[in-house]
Amino acid sequence: MKETVYKPDYTLHYGWRVWGRMIADLAGNHELIWRLMIRELSAKYRQSLLGWVWAVILPVINVIVFTILRKKVVPISDTGIPYQAYVFWGTTMWQLFAQSLVSSSNALVTGANMVSKIRISKETLVIASIGPAMLDFVIRVLLTLAVFLLFKVPFHAGMLIIPLLLIPYILLTVGIGLFLSLVNSLFRDIASVIPMLMAFAMLCTPSVVYPPAQEGMMKLLHIANPVSVFITATQNIIAGGSVTAPLLVGITCAYSIVLFFILWYIFYISSPRIAERI
Repeated sequence: MKETVYKPDYTLHYGWRVWGRMIADLAGNHELIWRLMIRELSAKYRQSLLGWVWAVILPVINVIVFTILRKKVVPISDTGIPYQAYVFWGTTMWQLFAQSLVSSSNALVTGANMVSKIRISKETLVIASIGPAMLDFVIRVLLTLAVFLLFKVPFHAGMLIIPLLLIPYILLTVGIGLFLSLVNSLFRDIASVIPMLMAFAMLCTPSVVYPPAQEGMMKLLHIANPVSVFITATQNIIAGGSVTAPLLVGITCAYSIVLFFILWYIFYISSPRIAERI
């Protein structure tokens, strides 16, 4: 009788070749990613009375709440465009980041059966979990365009730059999501902490509901927060047609892309140990 011996797959032994393997594994699972995204969307809206309408209701509520707070409680300086449009776009960008982290942090745990029983690229579960957040983002962008028309925010060619900035922004989000999903497979508390942390972080992120400061500690907080830099850059484009701090934005784009590859690499070399931890 033939004897088969199974040995651990130590990805570190591949050296630089591991990058080719990472890309090949992910590309080979593109169909699975699409199917899992459809499953995630179906699961989210299957038993929801309003379905995708929630993607519209929540940003509208945010705009109403923050507009009232601005008038009655907290004075906020000029935002360059009508405040309602400013908040609508800022919260739309933020919710893409926040929702993606909330869903991706729990992706490996909820997909434990697939992780332990099927040989797949574990990244597929994390990327697929971001599908609902991406759909909500598209819906909110369309609604944002309507808000811009309502408050007479002019459209111009400079806005075509915004999709280019979304690429490193999404890569940053996916990279952090991969890392959090890995940590959550070890410490299940992470999935419970992330929603609370995101609610607090939104108020501490300049440019979501208030413009970044020009000096002091709040300015440093803005510079150190890549999410704030991306949102501010897009808002500057909307308001004036150009990026006011191109060097900072360029550094943030490069940093986000590099961080994505670093976190993806950490996730990949750790993936052989994921199944036994879940």
